[in-house]
Amino acid sequence: MHLIRKTVFALIALLVVAFCALEVGHLLRFRHLAPLGLHADVITRKADYGIPGISKVYEPRLSNFGFASKTVAVCKVLEDWDSFYYVTEVSNSIEKWNPTSKRWVSIFGDSTVPSGCKQTTKRLWPLQSVSGGVVAVAGYDVFAIGDQARFVLFPGDHKPIPTGPILIDEHATVAGVPFRVRRY
Repeated sequence: MHLIRKTVFALIALLVVAFCALEVGHLLRFRHLAPLGLHADVITRKADYGIPGISKVYEPRLSNFGFASKTVAVCKVLEDWDSFYYVTEVSNSIEKWNPTSKRWVSIFGDSTVPSGCKQTTKRLWPLQSVSGGVVAVAGYDVFAIGDQARFVLFPGDHKPIPTGPILIDEHATVAGVPFRVRRY
């Protein structure tokens, strides 16, 4: 009986240490703790999309930090306009902070499902995530340097999940040119 009690205690201690390690890793990478359940984060990368002045792209990711799997709505979309490959992405929108009204405003209106989307579902197991696509947010004309943006992910039956804010710190250096900024 004493051996069983020690084994159970060791397993519980191991789970607590693993959970703390995951939280510390998330804290170091994203500067906040991840709550239990579905959670959205933004990954920033350096990239060259051919838009002068734009060197960053952002990828919203929906992750499951819960103890059980969750079924979420996703879209199968073409990888790019000239591609025949489909990728699975969670529907999302980009919002801009309006300092006057102190509210987030969608830059795409009310549409949450992109055109060309083949809606389906995906099961997210604990610690699994799904992308929302890669976007050069600062390439949109509605943003200026100093503005704040965020993604809102729409996982279907679950409530919309916003990411943390992104500070826009760059803008296209050539104005009036209709650059193609990836948005599905």
